[in-house]
Amino acid sequence: MNEVADVQPQLQQQNELKGIGGWLYLVAFGVIVSPLFLAVEYLPMLVDYMNGAYEITANPNSKSFVPHLELLLNVEMLANAFMLLVSLALLYLFFSKHRWFPRVFIFLCVFSPLFLIADAWIVHKLMPDLVAIDEATVLDIIRAIIYALIWVPYMLISKRVKNTF
Repeated sequence: MNEVADVQPQLQQQNELKGIGGWLYLVAFGVIVSPLFLAVEYLPMLVDYMNGAYEITANPNSKSFVPHLELLLNVEMLANAFMLLVSLALLYLFFSKHRWFPRVFIFLCVFSPLFLIADAWIVHKLMPDLVAIDEATVLDIIRAIIYALIWVPYMLISKRVKNTF
């Protein structure tokens, strides 16, 4: 009889920690806003890219030619499109409370700073005269790392996350 009484509060606590609530409201805000920010940042670059704004630096006959820049731009466009698509998938996974949400969220949290670091390093190597690692880039990298340091452990440890997804 005593065991049943002990199980009752545990079940009640599990039910209280299920669904969108608590810190998951902040995650929801980020999941909703992230695709918007990515689209606002990515779409103008894509339009410029499609309109040939970078052709002069990618043309070997041009005085402004930068070797391997075309490859770098292609990789950046694909990576940004990938991040936008994954962030849109996260919206679906989050609101459908799909079990894959924490995994995909963690992947994006880890991928983002790694991509920013790799991109800045490659740009620096391709164009050493250009200041590729400026204050804004460093702040973006630090922000992405801090975001990951906060939310990855939350996704791994939180009972609400385990009960919801």
